[in-house]
Amino acid sequence: MAAPSSTKTIELQHGYGWKIVLHESYSVFTNITTIEHEFLVVDQDKDSMFTFSLTDDSFTCIQSVYGSNYTVEFGAKTITLHNTPDFE
Repeated sequence: MAAPSSTKTIELQHGYGWKIVLHESYSVFTNITTIEHEFLVVDQDKDSMFTFSLTDDSFTCIQSVYGSNYTVEFGAKTITLHNTPDFE
């Protein structure tokens, strides 16, 4: 599946080699205090959109906003968030 336009790819620090592709206006934060490292994606308004955890061979969605659209490619260790912001 093609990535959304105006994207960036982030290699997730402490993310077991995983990366995320998301809209350039979104940010990713991490919490590495657990064995399954947790990550938070926020939109351009700093609203939480998507929280997930990773291990070397697993992905778990902890929380997502209604209408979240994402793809997880385990072989490539890539998460693609297809949502784009609503600019007003």
